[in-house]
Amino acid sequence: MVKKGKFRYNVVWFLLCGFFIFSIVTWVASTANYLEFYSSLKNLYLRIDSFNYDILEFGGKTVVCVDGRFSLVHNSSYKGLVLESVYVSMFVEGEVEPFFERRFWANDIELAPHSTVSFDVENLNLTENVDGFVNSKREFGSVNVLVRSAVFIYVFGGPFATKVELEDFYITL
Repeated sequence: MVKKGKFRYNVVWFLLCGFFIFSIVTWVASTANYLEFYSSLKNLYLRIDSFNYDILEFGGKTVVCVDGRFSLVHNSSYKGLVLESVYVSMFVEGEVEPFFERRFWANDIELAPHSTVSFDVENLNLTENVDGFVNSKREFGSVNVLVRSAVFIYVFGGPFATKVELEDFYITL
């Protein structure tokens, strides 16, 4: 027969071991989820499928009319990224003000693993900060453009979207 004190000791020891094992398993699972989440953010990138423009003159004012398609590529297996919006800006090389900037609202869609979300621009007339773009285009025939982008996503079900900067890249128009 087991003594009463020894039985209590065994029960407490068993519960403490169970709690410790449960804590370790929970910690490992949540750490793995955080690591997968942050690595999935590194696998988000912006792709420009098309970017067409016309340079027009109206009453001495230069207007750049833009049509284009941008795609956000989610190239990971992580489930649970909820997209609020995507911000895109384009800078003529050497300038600090963008000649094109746009925020695309995504209406809180969840990004499926290995998916692509596209955003279209149709007949957008640009009038501000276009002089550098127009002058470079006329002088050199092509323009090197820096593309900066960011996504606003809801992190772990939080009420506010968090801004995540994507990798910058250059294109020639």
